[in-house]
Amino acid sequence: LNNITPLEDTQAMEIRFKQRVDFRRTFTWRDSTNTLISVQNAYMQAKDSTGATVLDLRWYSATPNEATIIALTANRRGYLAPIAGGTLEMHVSDKNTVPAGAYPFDMFVQDSAGDWDCLASGTVVVEAAVSAPPT
Repeated sequence: LNNITPLEDTQAMEIRFKQRVDFRRTFTWRDSTNTLISVQNAYMQAKDSTGATVLDLRWYSATPNEATIIALTANRRGYLAPIAGGTLEMHVSDKNTVPAGAYPFDMFVQDSAGDWDCLASGTVVVEAAVSAPPT
């Protein structure tokens, strides 16, 4: 993965979404020969100013169903998974409880040789929702 050419500046990436809204983003990385890079494992964490993890997305080899996502710990409700035409899809569920705010994040991926690399970092910005769903 040393020859990765991200499609965007991975060191200053901003990921912005609104609370209680399903959010999806496809990440696509290619090597120096423009070949799509596939990964076998990945994780992404965003932390608040005290170092507490507010968002903790993990790898699924196939997209999990909504029941599986809802059963996860609140800050893990979402996933990283393979997607056709890209390297991976990031999904943050509308059931995730990440508070409004701006949080630094890192995304790490493991290639087929077993090597881990940080492929993206920056800031996750969670915009406050105007209202909460009825209970």
